[in-house]
Amino acid sequence: MHTITVLSHLKFDKLMQDNKWIDCNVDNLKDAAFISICCKPEIKKNYLEDYKHETDEHWFKKSHKNVLNIEFDDIFEDITETKFGKAFGITIDQAKEITNFISENYNKGVKNWYLHCRAGRSRSAATGLYLKEYLQAHGEIVKDNDFQKDRVNSLVYDRLREATNV
Repeated sequence: MHTITVLSHLKFDKLMQDNKWIDCNVDNLKDAAFISICCKPEIKKNYLEDYKHETDEHWFKKSHKNVLNIEFDDIFEDITETKFGKAFGITIDQAKEITNFISENYNKGVKNWYLHCRAGRSRSAATGLYLKEYLQAHGEIVKDNDFQKDRVNSLVYDRLREATNV
């Protein structure tokens, strides 16, 4: 059975901290993969300054075979101007990066998938939905944390499907 856990940034960081999963030991986790989605730098800086939220940085600072750190904004089109600056949606190249990451880790036997974005409701939920469908298409049983109850970013979901010609 595969588990997909989609979380907000804060809950993801707490889970990592509680399990003591950090850069120096994440490579030892052969049965877990992590997708961390943060905003692009301009939106991140302006949004966080305006709302005085905590930081929006990736928990894992280094690249790992089971960790994908990726940055795109939570919008439903390629580019749009917002009050926080120019926002950039997921590109097809980023979608391919995500789908390749999923495929590579699936082929290595990963069973536990942890995904997050700022709120854990739009970008990561779209990625989680794609992942769930990918696993089910491979005949896998999937348990998730009911992440689909909120809105799913349709641009992210559509780009992931486009990246694999689904």
